[in-house]
Amino acid sequence: MVKKLIVFVATVCSLALVFFIFFEGLASCILFVKLFRTHAQRPLDERKHTHFDPMLGWSNIPGRQCKDIYRKGANVTINDQGFRALYDYTKEQPPGKIRIICSGDSFTFGCGVDDKETWPYYLDTCDPRIETINMGQGGYGTGQMYLNYCNTGVRFEHRIHIVAFIYFDFERMQFDNFMRYPKPLLKLVDGVPVPVNTPLKKRSFILPYIIDHIRTFKYLRSVELMRSFFDSKYRAPTLAAFSQEKPTSAQDSGNHALAAAIFRRLVTEGKREGRETVFVYLPVKYDCQKTATSQSWRNALQKIANDNNLLYFDLTDTFLAYSKDDIARFFISSSKNVRAAGHYSAEGNRFVAHEIYTRLQENGLL
Repeated sequence: MVKKLIVFVATVCSLALVFFIFFEGLASCILFVKLFRTHAQRPLDERKHTHFDPMLGWSNIPGRQCKDIYRKGANVTINDQGFRALYDYTKEQPPGKIRIICSGDSFTFGCGVDDKETWPYYLDTCDPRIETINMGQGGYGTGQMYLNYCNTGVRFEHRIHIVAFIYFDFERMQFDNFMRYPKPLLKLVDGVPVPVNTPLKKRSFILPYIIDHIRTFKYLRSVELMRSFFDSKYRAPTLAAFSQEKPTSAQDSGNHALAAAIFRRLVTEGKREGRETVFVYLPVKYDCQKTATSQSWRNALQKIANDNNLLYFDLTDTFLAYSKDDIARFFISSSKNVRAAGHYSAEGNRFVAHEIYTRLQENGLL
């Protein structure tokens, strides 16, 4: 009787242990998948309308149309010339029009909004005399904007060239890749900004996606267990630690010099052709926080503008003049669109367009 009881208890304990191990493993897998889906980098929407470019890294696919790419009714249309536009442009500036080329990154391209909700489109509607060309491209650094304009933008007659950028565009200039995708790296050669690694070599689009997800695997309990065996100082990572991973700061004097050289060259070439060049700092949501470290770059950009007599608009203080609730409406929230979160909403783009238009008028350009 005692023997049967011992066997029964041992069986129950064994089954309980097996169930515990199974449940713990299942819970670990579920939490891992949840973390993977929530925090890991998702495939870029830009891949749907861009392809590899040996001189720029990536560029729009001419003639591509992506319906409902961000939400229902939010379409991306690429014309046959590779611009985000609903029609093709003539090489000559149309009679009676003031053509404005808008260089920039995803904030200019209009990530998260429809073709008719980008700030270049709204700027076009501010005045019947204006015709804008949207040369924004997601993920571009300031160097890529410069190369893209020199390769393509100059082919189209225009009166004004707006170079719009965010803080991170200058950080991107320091690297030869963006999210593992190869991009041109510019250096100063005899004071002239030139790419030193083009033509670029094409890489698989799958590899960057896999590499950017590898870090998520360290949150698996099995990985933590193995690491604890081989590293006595190892401490299990936390979700807070994962979410706090941030890009490094771009406080590099060499980068300032490169930015200044790019700006001077754009202005010099523009004046030679009778064009005005305008530089615009577009604030991101991070710039609207008291702890924003971008202030040092903003100060550096203002100094570059002052030293070189550049026409420069920093829209940050204009944003900060509004309440937190108003500012929040200028940006896309993660609850509405996770992939485009932090970019300008349609309301934000309309506001930016109005501010740029007003300042162009005040400076006698319109």
